[in-house]
Amino acid sequence: MSKLKKIIIIIVVLILILGVIFIGKIVNMKKIKELPQDSKIKLKKDMVREENDIIFFSIGDMIQKIYNYGSYGNYEAVFEMTNKEYMDKKGLSHDNCISVYMSNADKINFYVQEVYKLENYENIVYYIYGDIIENKSVKNVYFKMFLDIENNSFTLEPLEEKEYSMAKNGKIKRVGKKKIEKNKFNNFEVKSIYSKELAKRYFNDYMVKMQYKSEEAYELLDEHSKKEKFVNLDEFKKYINNNKNMFFENSYNENKVDIKEDYREYIFSNQNEEVCKIIVYKAHEYKVII
Repeated sequence: MSKLKKIIIIIVVLILILGVIFIGKIVNMKKIKELPQDSKIKLKKDMVREENDIIFFSIGDMIQKIYNYGSYGNYEAVFEMTNKEYMDKKGLSHDNCISVYMSNADKINFYVQEVYKLENYENIVYYIYGDIIENKSVKNVYFKMFLDIENNSFTLEPLEEKEYSMAKNGKIKRVGKKKIEKNKFNNFEVKSIYSKELAKRYFNDYMVKMQYKSEEAYELLDEHSKKEKFVNLDEFKKYINNNKNMFFENSYNENKVDIKEDYREYIFSNQNEEVCKIIVYKAHEYKVII
C-alpha cells in the first residue's frame, strides 16, 4: 500500500470518528432538552436541615444580637449586619434599617425554630424560621443568612414566609460566591454551649410554646403523655392553666442529662418534683414527657 493511500485511509477514519462524536452530542443535547425542568436543576438534594445544636443555636444568637442592637437604637450595628443588596432593593438606609426587624424599641426575644442550609466551598447560606415574643404575643419571622467561610463574617436579611417555604423545599437557585466585608459587628460567633445550657434552651423553648402556641406544645408530647395523661388539646390547656406556678414562675432549679446513643434526655425537676423530660434527637427535633 502506497504512502498516499495510508494517509487517505487515516483521514477517512478520523472523519468517521469525529462524525460519530458530533452525532452523539446532538442526541445527548436533545435528551437534555426533553428532560423536565426540575430534573435538570435538582437543587432540593443540596438543601439540608442543620442538625448541629451548637451551630443551630449560634445562628439564633446572631439574630438575637440584631434585635438587641435594635432595641438599644444602635443603627450602625444593625446596618453593618444587614445584607447591603437587600437594603438597596428595599430603599433602606442607615437611618431606618431597624424598621425591617422591629416596629418599636421594646425588648424582643428570638427563639430559633428551623434552620436549613446550602453549602459550597466559599459560602453557606442559611434559611431560618423563628418566633419572636413582642408585647406578650408571638410572631413567626424568617431570615436568610450568608456566611463567608473565609473570614467568618455574615450578613442577614428578612424573608417572607413564602420565600422561606420555597427555599426549605429546594425551589431556589444556588447562590454563587459572595464575598462579605468583615466589620466589628458581623463576626459569626460559635459559642461553646454546654449540656446544662442546651437543656435550659430547650426548656425555655417549650415554655414559650406552652404559653403562646399550646397546639404545637401538645404535638411535641410523646405518645404516652397524649394517650394516658392528656386525651386532647383542651385537657392539655387545662393542665397548663392549673400549673402556671410550676412552669412559668418557679421554672426549675436543676436538670440532669442522660446521653444515649441516638438521643439525649434532659430531666427537669423543682424541689425534688420532676417537672418534665425533654428527649432531643437532633437540633430542635425533640419530644416532651410530662
